[in-house]
Amino acid sequence: MSETDEDQKALKQELEFYRQQCNHLGAQMLRLQEEQSLTQRDARRAHTVATLVSRAYKAGEFLHDRNEIAVRFLEILLATTLYDRAVLFRFEPASNRFHLWHALGFPAGQPGQLLVLRALPERLCANSRTLPEAPIPELRAYLGLPYLLWAFEPRAEFALLLGNGSEVHTQKPFESKDVEVAATALEVLIHLERRAQMEENMHKLSLAVEQSPASVLITDAAGRIEYANPTFARMTGYRWDEVVGHGIASLQARYPATEQHNALAVAIARGEEWKGQLPSKTKQGKLYWEFTTLTPIRNPVQEITHYLLVSEDISVRKEYEERLTYQANYDALTDLPNRMLAFDRLAQALANGRRAGSKVVLIMVDLDQFKLANDTLGHLAGDELLIESAQRLRTCVRESDTVARLGGDEFLVVLPNIEDERHAERIAEKIHRAFSQPFGSQDKELFLTASIGITVFPDDGDEPNALLRNADSAMFEAKGFGRNSYRFFTPRMNVLAAERVFFESRLRHAVERKELMLHYQPIIEPETGRIHSVEALLRWFNPEVGLVPPDRFIPLAEETGLIVEIGAWVLHAACKELRRWRDAGAAPIQVAVNVSGRQFRDGGLFDTVRSALTEAGLPANALKLEITESSLVGGDVQEIARLLGELREEGMGLAIDDFGTGYSSLSYLKRYPLDTLKIDKSFVRDVNTDADDANLVVAMIAMAHGLGLQVVAEGVETEEQLAFLRRYDCDFVQGYLYSKPLPGSDLFNFLQQYQARPARAAG
Repeated sequence: MSETDEDQKALKQELEFYRQQCNHLGAQMLRLQEEQSLTQRDARRAHTVATLVSRAYKAGEFLHDRNEIAVRFLEILLATTLYDRAVLFRFEPASNRFHLWHALGFPAGQPGQLLVLRALPERLCANSRTLPEAPIPELRAYLGLPYLLWAFEPRAEFALLLGNGSEVHTQKPFESKDVEVAATALEVLIHLERRAQMEENMHKLSLAVEQSPASVLITDAAGRIEYANPTFARMTGYRWDEVVGHGIASLQARYPATEQHNALAVAIARGEEWKGQLPSKTKQGKLYWEFTTLTPIRNPVQEITHYLLVSEDISVRKEYEERLTYQANYDALTDLPNRMLAFDRLAQALANGRRAGSKVVLIMVDLDQFKLANDTLGHLAGDELLIESAQRLRTCVRESDTVARLGGDEFLVVLPNIEDERHAERIAEKIHRAFSQPFGSQDKELFLTASIGITVFPDDGDEPNALLRNADSAMFEAKGFGRNSYRFFTPRMNVLAAERVFFESRLRHAVERKELMLHYQPIIEPETGRIHSVEALLRWFNPEVGLVPPDRFIPLAEETGLIVEIGAWVLHAACKELRRWRDAGAAPIQVAVNVSGRQFRDGGLFDTVRSALTEAGLPANALKLEITESSLVGGDVQEIARLLGELREEGMGLAIDDFGTGYSSLSYLKRYPLDTLKIDKSFVRDVNTDADDANLVVAMIAMAHGLGLQVVAEGVETEEQLAFLRRYDCDFVQGYLYSKPLPGSDLFNFLQQYQARPARAAG
């Protein structure tokens, strides 16, 4: 049976009750007529009361109008009593007074005169008590009703006041039959107004449910749907008639049962409240999320008669939460798990490995020379390289494996459930093959390699942080062996990693603690024996470990970026030292300073050089910058050429250092405004015993001269090497044959003493 049918049935039952009451009232009036010998007019009046009361109920039933109900009440009063006129006042809380509501039986305009009355009649009778001049608020509180009836009869001296309907008295000359009829009529008024108020509230509630932005379902005690509001239809796609009579479980059956669905079913079975998030499907099959609150409805004896389910579509909020969760666990650029999720996956893999007795392999992958490509080609190209690298790494592992981006150009691969370590080796080789193919970035082909570190659980450790440190140490070991290789972790690597951390932490404070110093090695013109210039060489004396070799800390400074700060200190210190020598009477020689590729890419090199020269009061030609081949590789050719051009225009010398150990591209010599080429000592060492080295040195000298460059040979330690270099017109030599690197004060003494000696090369 529908909701409308049940309402109609209840209404018919209520009307039948009212008809019975009206018939009872009519019979009562006939009995009064017989007992008290009512006049014929009174009898007719009493006979019609039932009809009038019925009309009043119908007015309330169909009109739901309080004004209409009040009018019917006054009609009953005048028709069934001796009164000719009646006024109904209603208490208004806003003004705290009784105000005229309706009046019948008065000539036009007269009821309005009642409003000017400031008090009630002098004597009032209510509930058998006399209340002389009672204030209106106290009177209302005493009676407990918001209505005040004032009925008039032409011969009456006083008024009639009706109370709550159970006990009402009047003052003479009114008869008791009038009181009984009036009291009954007042009961009708009170009941009708209460019913109208209740129906009005129910109507408001019905509108609120119908127009609610949330879905509302009402079920019976067994969970069968009896009502669904329009929002339910909009949210689910089901019409009202498609769900009424069906159980809630029939809707949930369209979505695979979850823990939340089971909890809701248990709550209904137990008669409990429940709230939570539910995944659901519309009639059309679209997935959505809803937040549902289940509330049991109980009757006065606490028996559950219905359930109320209020649901809100939270799909947008759920999507936002999922997006936030994704952002918290995944790398935005590569869509790989980030460090946090990688640690969680690693912890799970280790826990499973402990239970199953299987191995877990961690592979740390670092892209070689990525920072150089990122700085020279731009961040957009760098992002493209990282995205493609992530895609290639995914193709090298299983679905059950994890590939994560830890940050920058570092990736982590977690291989759970590994039986044989050779599987990790095969994965590493597969990664190298994947990276052997060129990368496409901004219409260019680039080549990147990867250094790989491998560690194994439980052989190398059983704690995530320790394993990550092991993999990191093995990766750095691979980088130290020339990159593009892989290494398994060994205990010795922990020692090296600890040393690296130790030196890095102390190197960061070396400048401020004045632990850095410069030594200088003279550069000699072999034909004349004249000191042409000196090269400034960086030294680090740490109080804890003593003198630290340059090959231990300079690569670390490059890697950490500290070389920019240290390099600036070297430039200023070398220029100040040269200024002191000149002020002390030394010949105006030139000082050569090594410049890192990191300083080139930092963008502040030109200003740093100019500042160092200005503070020392030196001309630009007093300084020569030595640049390694690696600083020029893969960079922005136009930007490098512009910077070198500005330095040359200032008057500074520019040398390419360690030529022959890197890419040795002739295009660098032709493209950039260099004036000096320095041959690495590894070629000079065996020029007298190795024909290949000798031929290479001769070719380098001839090529440099052909390009208008001067040549400096490094590492000259014997007279035989010097003679060979003089024979092929090498412009300058540098090495222990003349002097080891010396502190500034010792080098000044060397300059003074050497100038007083005859030219070594002349003899």
